Amino acid sequence: MKFNYLKKKLINLAIFTLSLIISLVLIEEVLIFNSSKSEDNYGLTKEFQEKYVRYNKHGYRDYE
Repeated sequence: MKFNYLKKKLINLAIFTLSLIISLVLIEEVLIFNSSKSEDNYGLTKEFQEKYVRYNKHGYRDYE
């Protein structure tokens, strides 16, 4: 009798854990899918550097 109770609890725990993992993976995939690549800061940083950062004749940043 006690073995059946423990077995049912373990099965319920395994089902709960598996459903939790699956739901978290699905939420992560939805968040990754919804995040657009146009919000990447690389393009903005490159545009900023081309516009506002000046380099001297040696190739170093000019901080004047």
